[in-house]
Amino acid sequence: METRPDILILGGGVAGLWTCARMVALGFDVLCLDTGPLGGTQSIGAQGIIHGGMKYALTGEASRAANAIALMPPIWTACLAGTGELDLSGVPVLSDHTLLWTTPGLFSRIAAFAAKNVLRTPVDSIPASQRSAPFGGVPRIDVYRIGEPVLDVAAVLDRLLTLCRDRVRQISAESLRIERIPGGCRATITGAASPGEQLHITPRITIALAGPGNQHIATSVGAASVRMQARPLHMVMVRTQAAAAIANTNAPALPAIYGHCLAASNLPRLTITTSNDAEGRRIWYLGGQIAEAGVHRSPEQQIAAAKKEVDSCLPWLGIGTLPDLQWSTCRWDRAEGFRPDGTRPDEPVLLADAASPGVLFGWPTKLAFAPKMAELAIAAAAAANIIPAGITPDLPLVQAAPGPFQLTAPTVARAAWNSSGAIWQ
Repeated sequence: METRPDILILGGGVAGLWTCARMVALGFDVLCLDTGPLGGTQSIGAQGIIHGGMKYALTGEASRAANAIALMPPIWTACLAGTGELDLSGVPVLSDHTLLWTTPGLFSRIAAFAAKNVLRTPVDSIPASQRSAPFGGVPRIDVYRIGEPVLDVAAVLDRLLTLCRDRVRQISAESLRIERIPGGCRATITGAASPGEQLHITPRITIALAGPGNQHIATSVGAASVRMQARPLHMVMVRTQAAAAIANTNAPALPAIYGHCLAASNLPRLTITTSNDAEGRRIWYLGGQIAEAGVHRSPEQQIAAAKKEVDSCLPWLGIGTLPDLQWSTCRWDRAEGFRPDGTRPDEPVLLADAASPGVLFGWPTKLAFAPKMAELAIAAAAAANIIPAGITPDLPLVQAAPGPFQLTAPTVARAAWNSSGAIWQ
């Protein structure tokens, strides 16, 4: 059996689903495949901050990265309001801003420059008299409000899936084979119930947005010049032991915080976002320098380091010594386009290889860049003379019930704090 869509997307994270949803809205004949829960390889590990470029602008230079990502929050904000290129209305906005706190003087020297010359989102200093908990009444710190929304990533994935559900399918990695053919590549799915049956998917172009999985795809099709780099993270999670702590009339042990404690570099020392888990417990999700520096630590060592870092960045809360909190860690490999010096690419990367025409490899670099990644993919389709048909072909992949090739309805990945595999201390 064979089907010939115009475009095949490999990878159903935020970038893959955003690209698929945009193409569906434009009338392209597109299919999207993933070998696991959508977003489970990389997207679900993000903290959900739609960065506006502040952390790139902290050096006081209007870098290309800062200018590029500064365009993203307005796009997301319009989509969240239901007036943008995709309708994301209904996606929970955990916070419409982030905070940045630091010692006096360090940030104020470049705040005005960043706000005027780089950012398209507002940056406002919050006077001590106007600060609310947990920063209210705390002396000798500067606090800034940045117009960067914070989203529930699982809800973003779920909403994007709703916009293109009939064009997305989940398959097992064992059943999928990617191979080069003249002019492009072919995806072959072998039936689990009937191993002799195969479904060949032969698109006009293939766009690999599979994060770390892109390297395997590149090897499969002989795209030797396509390289990626991984930026591993060891994130930390903190939770209250009981949902009752949230409903307590007193201030909860974990106040809602969305923001960064600034170090003397362009990477936040500590980034905190707040969620509730499936049982109603409050969760802190910790990233920033602690996540990058802790890659080689054991979970126990990383938790010990995180407790010290939280107490150093928020000493007035005493979080690290509270006995009624539980701690855990999770690891993610953030995949990026390769750069010889190992630095993060300034913008999304979409690469081709002369030995493997018709196959493109993309890495959005940051969650916020998903709209930009979609634009690059749409431009690639136009360059391949693919014209939106405006119809949805009758294809085996869009059947609701699992068939002999196990093309099942996709599921969305669960946040690490809702995973049964998380070990809490």
